[in-house]
Amino acid sequence: MIFGFMFNKIIKTLLPVFWMIIIFVLSSQPYDSFPSGITNAEQAAAHIFLYAVLAYLIVVAAVSQEKTWRMKNVILFSVFFSVFYGITDEYHQGFVPGRYVSFGDLAFDFVGAVLGAFLSAFSLRTGGGIFKIKRRPKLLLHICCVGCGAYIAGELKEKFRVALYFYNPNIFPESEYNRRLEEAKKIAKKLNLKLIIGEYKHNEWLELIKGLEKEPERGERCVICYRERLEDAAKK
Repeated sequence: MIFGFMFNKIIKTLLPVFWMIIIFVLSSQPYDSFPSGITNAEQAAAHIFLYAVLAYLIVVAAVSQEKTWRMKNVILFSVFFSVFYGITDEYHQGFVPGRYVSFGDLAFDFVGAVLGAFLSAFSLRTGGGIFKIKRRPKLLLHICCVGCGAYIAGELKEKFRVALYFYNPNIFPESEYNRRLEEAKKIAKKLNLKLIIGEYKHNEWLELIKGLEKEPERGERCVICYRERLEDAAKK
């Protein structure tokens, strides 16, 4: 089972490489080796198709690695890399008999890369597509300090797309609240996770615990604290 999983990842990683080789081989063919009568529209369609597939396969390869890259960055990278390869391909064609560098073809390469990237994004959103790309499920994790933000999020992000939710109106004084918030921002950046910051409604919190100010740790006030923050996280 593990071998099959690793083999699947290797195949998906190599697919864009194989496709780039196909593009290179096609670009290496002299102009007179192609059937006569090919229209400009057919040439444009060929460029769009080739680079749409390339961008799609790059996303498939990236997602198969289960890294913590944000999907927006993966999509942008697939378009950028596909266009960059298109530039090198056009340069290469300048040395092939009967072929030449065409900025028009490069523009169609760009159009194809964008289409392929959008197709991959749609596949990820729907959980289907040609290669049935499956993304990790989303998970919103409430945090109040670096301890839960760093260790727990680090463990969970391997199987989930974790977003951190910092909502802690119970923390006082406000300087301590801000200190914890700054540390939460650092850990979110380090782990490449999204951080959502809730409103600091300390006065409302004081109303909730009125009469329980002198409760000991793990007393009734703690139950209210847990419930209020987790209910807000659930609503979020």
